[in-house]
Amino acid sequence: MKSSKIFLAVFLITILAGCVDSETYETRINFKEADVPALVTMQFENISSTATDPAEVKKDFEQLIHDWKGDEYLTEQAKHGFDIKDRKVFIRGNKIMGQVTLTTKNLEEQFHFFVMNGERIMLLDGIGQPGYFETNGKVLKTGKNTLIIWPEGTKELYWRESAAQLSEAFHKNQSVMLQLLKSQIARQTTS
Repeated sequence: MKSSKIFLAVFLITILAGCVDSETYETRINFKEADVPALVTMQFENISSTATDPAEVKKDFEQLIHDWKGDEYLTEQAKHGFDIKDRKVFIRGNKIMGQVTLTTKNLEEQFHFFVMNGERIMLLDGIGQPGYFETNGKVLKTGKNTLIIWPEGTKELYWRESAAQLSEAFHKNQSVMLQLLKSQIARQTTS
């Protein structure tokens, strides 16, 4: 699933690093007052590893936990202009979920937005073909790009996409990753 994750690669270290991917990716951007940075919430549903080697699956899980708990992730994202407000990895319906809430002063640059003629436009350069895509904006596809267009005053921008196809390893590793997370959570609650 390459689509909008391409331009967020710097931010989505966990999801794009190693062999970790998610079945569904969702972004909500909520605009507040003029001088207050927008609040961005990104959610990843059904996170799994695409690695074929069990040792690599374990490494992918360890990196996921490290980014969830560790300070390095916060420091790295701050270098790129992201102020992480909250991050979590949790289980919902036997699927691993991830969520990151942040603000940034460079929203337009980091999300490839521009404002023109009363519209906020996001360019998804070289977008892949997600299996499912929805947004509260209008979608315009050109020969090479996809644009999402919202009226400039829209208070919440939203888009959600899912992978067209996930590897056999992704599906196979779902139960392994889930069990690893359940064990991690159990260790935390008994500590």
